[in-house]
Amino acid sequence: MTFCNNELVLLMQAIDSVYNDDWRVRGATSFIKDRLKEIIYTTGEYHFYPIDLYHLDKYYLKKENFLYQLVTMEMEMEEDRGVLTTECVNGDDLHVYKCRFASDALLRVSKSVIKHRLSLSRWIWILHTPATH
Repeated sequence: MTFCNNELVLLMQAIDSVYNDDWRVRGATSFIKDRLKEIIYTTGEYHFYPIDLYHLDKYYLKKENFLYQLVTMEMEMEEDRGVLTTECVNGDDLHVYKCRFASDALLRVSKSVIKHRLSLSRWIWILHTPATH
């Protein structure tokens, strides 16, 4: 994954804004966070380790659905084994990333934050743009 300058600035800010004590518990120490930022800043790219992705549509988001319960139960069991899982809800869809390394999970969440912020700012710009007749 290669980044341009604007993406680098946004990504560095997102990594800092997302990082908290929960990440340290999950294995992403401040050293790992700083190393991740250094790799991205100096090389302009980052190579993910293999990541499993579940994609569930709005039908499966219902809490009483068996498949949803199965996925969440598997997420809890895998976290006990050191596999990091991250949920991202995007509209009517649920994306579950299973990462082997904390730096991959931290970067995935940071990129999701950027996408969410950009989509919100685009809609705010559209709402505040005066209509022309």
